[in-house]
Amino acid sequence: MSIRLPVTSLGASLRRPRVCQACKRAGPRSRVTSISTRTYASSSSSSSSSQRSRPTLRFIPLSLFILPPILWYLSKDGASSTLNPAVYTDHTVKSARKVSEQHKEVVISLSPGSAETFAGGSALITPEKLQAAGKGEGKAVTVYHVMVKSPDLMIERPYTPVNDVKAEGEVKLVVKRVRGGEVGRVVHSLKPGDPVGLRGPIPTFSIDPSSYDRVIMVSSGTGIAPFLQLLSTLPASQPADGPKFTLIHATPPADRVDWVSDPSLIPALQSKHGDQLAVHRYPPNSLPVDELARAVKASGERVMVLVCLPPAMMRPICGPLTVTLQQGELTGHLRDLGLRSDQVIKLE
Repeated sequence: MSIRLPVTSLGASLRRPRVCQACKRAGPRSRVTSISTRTYASSSSSSSSSQRSRPTLRFIPLSLFILPPILWYLSKDGASSTLNPAVYTDHTVKSARKVSEQHKEVVISLSPGSAETFAGGSALITPEKLQAAGKGEGKAVTVYHVMVKSPDLMIERPYTPVNDVKAEGEVKLVVKRVRGGEVGRVVHSLKPGDPVGLRGPIPTFSIDPSSYDRVIMVSSGTGIAPFLQLLSTLPASQPADGPKFTLIHATPPADRVDWVSDPSLIPALQSKHGDQLAVHRYPPNSLPVDELARAVKASGERVMVLVCLPPAMMRPICGPLTVTLQQGELTGHLRDLGLRSDQVIKLE
């Protein structure tokens, strides 16, 4: 059977599309130009929109990769209460007291496992040039610092204990409150029983005292902390021909409390080390040029000078640290006294 289509339907399907009278008058060229112009404008808008959106597509994934490790690093608490150099763990404040208008002493209890982490040996000696004067027969003593964080902001600051942490089983910090110091504000607000987040211990430097005839330490303010820890950690009994220690530290202004004169600090160390430790003080807002000259001249060839001063004071004494906290060139008074760069260590 065949099906016949109506002629009118077939004719309608083959009929050309109608063209409006305005288009007829304008002609084909105008119609093509009109279509082309509309297409170009649309393409330009799409391209511009795509270009504007590309930075967002490029930077959003990058931020997703960078931010989580930073947040984890500064805010993650460890599953254990044992101190860890990579992860913050909470520990309990044992005592807190003001030792001056600006300084507060905070004692933090540690578990036995945490205290043992402060038992560093010669494997942690840094920088290597501390061994340049010769290898001693004794064991290197490592000085450590810990990081303290603000629980409200992603800020952490290093603080050096002033005591022998391993022997005493606790961290004793003396922290100065300075204008705008967020972590210092947190530490000054601590009370006995409060938790505090610590990360560490982190080696600051190591030294084998038997490699030297004399170790000279120069400091001001809380810059004395690593030297208090070093002298606290060293054994009291040293051989008669063993190394001598000279501590040169600034006195505070007349209207400030001399907190290092607390019986548990410099007086206790003088009692412990006796004649092997000489302590000299120099006036505030001055440089210990004369004290350094006398101490260096009284030493033999094997002398080590440790300097922990503010940048403005360190520069004329031995030259500054580099911007990356490397030792940099030895300049200033210590170079004028004939010392070599491997006989001086600058501490931040």
